Amino acid sequence: MAPGPRLVLSEDMVRERSGLGPHRDLAELRSLSVPGTYQEKITHLGNSLMRLTGLKSLDLSRNSLVSLEGIQYLSSLESLNLYYNCIPSLAEVFRLHSLTELQEVDFRLNPVVKNESDYRLFVVHMLPKLRQLDDRPVRESERKASQLYFASEDSLDSKEIFEATLTAGRPRHSRGWCTDASAKKCLVMDADDEAVLNLIAECEWDLSNPPGSTSSSQKEHEADLQRPQGVLLSV
Repeated sequence: MAPGPRLVLSEDMVRERSGLGPHRDLAELRSLSVPGTYQEKITHLGNSLMRLTGLKSLDLSRNSLVSLEGIQYLSSLESLNLYYNCIPSLAEVFRLHSLTELQEVDFRLNPVVKNESDYRLFVVHMLPKLRQLDDRPVRESERKASQLYFASEDSLDSKEIFEATLTAGRPRHSRGWCTDASAKKCLVMDADDEAVLNLIAECEWDLSNPPGSTSSSQKEHEADLQRPQGVLLSV
């Protein structure tokens, strides 16, 4: 689904959809449902959620959201439905990192789910209270795998990592973090945990080749591809 014309969510739209009167405090709102319609799909949140500090549940499904800037105000949020939007990257997903009360999140049918192989482990690691992701329960083996996959003392709480995420367009994920000896040792020690390793394998994590390394056979194959056809190499 391609994003439509720019449409920013407004406080007036929030009051209209929620039925909250003009003189009621937005902080009283506990649940808000603003699904997209054929005629109207939200692309940005703006500052419309700034005063919804008591909100517990938010449904923004079937819109055309390309950014989650502005969602950070929902410090009490427990359930978030972003089904069928246009969230493109883990940089945008990372905007949820301060919403520590989140227990249920749905990103299904967003480009980030398809484009980022480590998306699920990333979200599980980022949100410690998460119980359900994309209509599937979060298993303990996934939690353990995410801790190994993102092995770093700073983890996702570093302000520098967050700033780098927004600047570079994606976070420094495991392939950059799991380079220290302690992380590798941890992975080896837990090699008997088949469920955890399978989850890591699904994210294309190659335990035999550390990040940035290239096997000799791969180098030879790349060299063969670069040689002009018809040229014989002397032995």
